[in-house]
Amino acid sequence: MPHQHEGTLELTTMDLMYTGLFGGIGSRTYDPQANTLPFYLPEGHCGLLEIRNKMSSNKQEIQNSTVVVIVTNPLARELEPHVHHTGQPCYAPDTPHTYMKCESVYAAWGIGGLALAMPERAGLPLGDKPNLYFLLEVHYDNSEFHSGFVDQSGFQVYYTPNLRRYDAMTLMIGASVDPCIVIPPGRRKFTIAGHADPRCLGPAIPPEGIRIFAVFLHSHLLGRQMKLRHFRNNIELPFIASDQHYDFNYQDYRYLPQEIIVKPGDHLTVECTYDSTGRNVTTFGGLGTLQEMCLAFILYYPRIARARAFSSATCDLVKSLAGLDTRNSNADDDNSNFTFYQHFHTNNPWDTYYAGIAEAAMRFGYHSSQCYLGDGRRVQISGLITYPRNIRQYIEPARCTYIEPSRTQEQWKDNFLYTTYSSSAAMASVHQIIVITCYFLLKLSIPFS
Repeated sequence: MPHQHEGTLELTTMDLMYTGLFGGIGSRTYDPQANTLPFYLPEGHCGLLEIRNKMSSNKQEIQNSTVVVIVTNPLARELEPHVHHTGQPCYAPDTPHTYMKCESVYAAWGIGGLALAMPERAGLPLGDKPNLYFLLEVHYDNSEFHSGFVDQSGFQVYYTPNLRRYDAMTLMIGASVDPCIVIPPGRRKFTIAGHADPRCLGPAIPPEGIRIFAVFLHSHLLGRQMKLRHFRNNIELPFIASDQHYDFNYQDYRYLPQEIIVKPGDHLTVECTYDSTGRNVTTFGGLGTLQEMCLAFILYYPRIARARAFSSATCDLVKSLAGLDTRNSNADDDNSNFTFYQHFHTNNPWDTYYAGIAEAAMRFGYHSSQCYLGDGRRVQISGLITYPRNIRQYIEPARCTYIEPSRTQEQWKDNFLYTTYSSSAAMASVHQIIVITCYFLLKLSIPFS
């Protein structure tokens, strides 16, 4: 039920600090060490209104990102031994199994980010369930091999018992974080997409919709452009968020001038454009700073029973296009994954034709969907997802006056589906799509039904 704000605002502050030893772990591949720290909030439903990052002065040298995650349905006896612990590496074999219940992102912070503030009508809920725990996950990038580093950072939280009308929450959408995102070296523009399947979000969204008030776009060092697209029926609505000059060192929430309503059946897509001209090896998706992501953290209200909605081209498709035999491969087999990485590093299968096909698969191809409810369960989405068909594309207004240069062949490849053309050029695009589709079907023997 919505919570009405009554009485004079009572504001309380609380410091959630993290003290941990970053003991000489270094990585030239920028793989992050993520330390986990669960903490418990006393019972009593409060509303969080603002979060300010409190970072130690020397943390900036090795910091990557910080995420606060809700631990869903834990037992006190499972997490109490870890409360106020100094932290430990996560995503490791000895990570406590209870941490796997941490799926709902509460708040996220990246390099260059400022305070996170709530709108007048909503606040992030605190203590609305008994034994509600949170997990603070800090990602480090110790490329300079600092030793004996002690991190004394955290957050200052402003909260109140005077509840606002709605509970807000974070929805995480985009491309699945897995190594089957592959970006060839030497590409000035290489674009991929990640979809939030309407079959995942739709059943949880009320008829009046949810309201988005801020968006945090996130990729890594190769990211140059990002946008969050919004489709309804056969029309593309204005971009919810768009950054044509993405900077890894300036990552912050973009507060929308007007709240955007997302209704049941709406289709959200995150697009990321990378520039890999400074690399001579393949870049894969993953947690490391030298790996890549394509995500949007969406702040919205009222809260719904969904935490994450991802999509990605299937690994078998990417492997098949790269020339690997997928008939006997096992996605959970370490040797198979090693062969996958080595194939790209040693054989360098990239050429102009294959790079275009791979980009088409990861951007315009049919993806598998992943849907997280936020309580440790996932919704199985049958079938595949891609862009809505027969859409009327939204054209972003120009922000300055310029003379558009002639369209080069490279630009045509990067925009071959959604750029407006003359009728003859549109027919050429349709022909290209048919050729790519037939290539996939013949290569993988996919039935048409």
